[in-house]
Amino acid sequence: GGGGYVGSAGHAACGEFRATLQACNSAAAREAAAALADIEAAEGISEMAVALAITESLPAASGLFIGNSMPIRDIDMLSGIYSNGGGGSRSWNTSGVGVGYGLGSGSGPGVPVTANRGASGIDGVVSAAAGYAAGLGRPVTLLIGDVSFQHDANGLLLLRERPGQPPVTVVVVNNGGGGIFSFLPVADQIDPGSFNKLFATPPDVSRRKLCEAHRVAHSHPSTPQALRLALAAAWGEGRHSVVEVTTSRARNLEQHRTLQARVAAAAACTLKLRESVRSVGAHSTSLSNSHPDYYFDAESSTSSIQSQRSRQRPATVTAAAPRVASAQVSRFSLPMLRRPTTMPATDRRGVGGVGGDPAVRRKTGRGGGEEKRTEDDEGTGMVREGWLLRVELEGGAVGWGEASPLPGLHKESAAEAGAQLRAVASLLDGGSSGSGVGQCRTRGVTVPPELPLLGGAISEWLALTVGIRDPAGLLPSVRFAVESAVLSALAAASSSSVVTGFRNGSGHELKRPATPLAHMLLLGACGDRAAAAAAAATDVEVNALIGDDAATPEAAAAEAKALVDAGYRCLKVKVARGRGTTGARVDALRLAAIRAVVGPHVGLRADANRRWSLNDALSFGLQVANLDLQYVEEPVADPMADLAAFHCTTGVPVALDESVDEALTRGGLGGAAGVAAALAELLEPTFGVVALVLKPSVLGGFEVCAAAAAAARAHGVDTVITTAFESGVGTAACAHLAAALDAAAEVAAAEANATAAAAAAAAAIHNARVFRVVAACRTQQCFVVPSGYSVADVPADTIGRREQTLEPWGEREIHQQNAIG
Repeated sequence: GGGGYVGSAGHAACGEFRATLQACNSAAAREAAAALADIEAAEGISEMAVALAITESLPAASGLFIGNSMPIRDIDMLSGIYSNGGGGSRSWNTSGVGVGYGLGSGSGPGVPVTANRGASGIDGVVSAAAGYAAGLGRPVTLLIGDVSFQHDANGLLLLRERPGQPPVTVVVVNNGGGGIFSFLPVADQIDPGSFNKLFATPPDVSRRKLCEAHRVAHSHPSTPQALRLALAAAWGEGRHSVVEVTTSRARNLEQHRTLQARVAAAAACTLKLRESVRSVGAHSTSLSNSHPDYYFDAESSTSSIQSQRSRQRPATVTAAAPRVASAQVSRFSLPMLRRPTTMPATDRRGVGGVGGDPAVRRKTGRGGGEEKRTEDDEGTGMVREGWLLRVELEGGAVGWGEASPLPGLHKESAAEAGAQLRAVASLLDGGSSGSGVGQCRTRGVTVPPELPLLGGAISEWLALTVGIRDPAGLLPSVRFAVESAVLSALAAASSSSVVTGFRNGSGHELKRPATPLAHMLLLGACGDRAAAAAAAATDVEVNALIGDDAATPEAAAAEAKALVDAGYRCLKVKVARGRGTTGARVDALRLAAIRAVVGPHVGLRADANRRWSLNDALSFGLQVANLDLQYVEEPVADPMADLAAFHCTTGVPVALDESVDEALTRGGLGGAAGVAAALAELLEPTFGVVALVLKPSVLGGFEVCAAAAAAARAHGVDTVITTAFESGVGTAACAHLAAALDAAAEVAAAEANATAAAAAAAAAIHNARVFRVVAACRTQQCFVVPSGYSVADVPADTIGRREQTLEPWGEREIHQQNAIG
């Protein structure tokens, strides 16, 4: 007090600077970990991975001696990335704290670390490490380059086993010379021959034979997994050993540049996201495309929405990370305009739900008893029920999320989702919602503006800030609701609101932020490069769904024509509802009739939901081979055994839906790298997979879907975002995610084209070769938005009416018309 520094503007500015620096550090660490995982998946062992493998698993009771040039730079750059935010590729322990890897110790300051520059940086390094081990009195690991190793080959004499001599593990990076010089301007100023002779100086010697001559154990792993096993063996045997790893000097330079560019972009995105919520005005409404008052009346489980809104909030947000002011859970009920195609036939004819789950049920009179059908039910007599999460930040910005598990699709029940969602809400706002949980906290948790970066940012926040010990333990529909609500609240806080032209049931004008959720996600995924795409990411093209109600070719063709006349350019047809090859033949006739009536320019897809045997699928595929289907979803009951046979025999492209759900909901994925590994088996080229169908509420939200989309793009495979018959709230969230992923794919395609064009130009000799740059795969999106509506205008009464996706963009001619906007 009394004019002291604490509480002054300078003190607040320093605190904000520290928070921003920590946010950038965490984002950089996550992106570095993701970049290294991508490099490993695409190219195998890298020099940076060698340094990281040592620092993350070095035994605690040992020491580390670091060679000069690249080894010491790599360790300085990468050690600690998992404990500083890169934990997305590692598990979370039971205390909710990310598993930290210092220099091998897992926590605390790490093991003793030493380096010795010497006269030239390459002299006496092996000998110095041996002396360091003797003086330290514990095992030591030395990371060294091949040139340094060669210049002190006599140091191997000190590595012979002697009584009382602590063992030394020498990890030699064999990159064919001094890798550090490739980073200097001289590498581009002289011819390669002179550069190798004068600077790189690649040693022409066999390290294995040198070790044999000195009776020192030698291993030469060639894969990342083999490296980890070799290090574990060397540390476990308690004897001197040399582990040699061969890498590419040229690729090392490009890998470093790639990682540094990605880290720089992540840090820049973090700064931009934090700046976007600084000192903004109060917002009294949420995103107009996810506002319950616009869609339907919701009965709150704690208090009315009107009373929640009447709470007084600060007029402005002055901190870079706003706090949650309230988190409220409400229950909703809507009539279904179309029966869910995911439910078993018995449930669709009778009372919906499994084991009393109220997510889908027959509509009855208020007192129960005899079922009633009303005209607005359109004959389904079914009601969709679920939960809404309303998150309000202290500045007044509001975001909404939805958790409404669908029987037959989600593993959790609506009751389970509601209970967990209420518990999470109490953690978010400190118990102010009146749920009786978490009353010890008087303020809600902070919401970092960099959460839209995804890539592990949300998982880290849930564990370290919200206090959820195991974020992977959240039910998928609950995780989707939380991510949707929090991210849309951040989007609402990012800029002033604009009038939409709509009014709610009370007559009040609805507003939406000038920066929608899709734009926030684009900032996280693509940075400034996506600014142009973000400006157009307000509308999303959709496709229509033709269900099994149109069972005959004539009925299917009539429905298809009506949909095309209504403006749809892509149709998806449910198939495999009949029996055996007879049913497959009828489905083929349905598709043929549809193609005949809609013409060749309308996209056509089929979805079998794994209901065919291989024989039935082949019968169908051979009959539709000339219909130019974009793909058939899940054509066989046993994909891993029969997909290759189906595609190779029929040539019909394949999309995967249920297979993706199974691969990504097993648990323990461990971030983006785990997601990519889980999907790798499904992307076997002989399977003919051209698209993955992603359901955010089934998979667990935006973060996992973004990781899956990135993994698919790396294999040249499109992604489709689809809903699970959610209301307008969940649908809008999916639409924003779809738009963001599609723009990210466009940016990736442009970068791939630019890189390929540059490589082609450099490699062209006398114009003898012509390079055709093929656009990278474009994301195909799927959600429930009626034709002609924008993302901001999605009403709840469209629930179950249509399923939509974007028009495909593969290796064909690129369409001039944009599918978004």
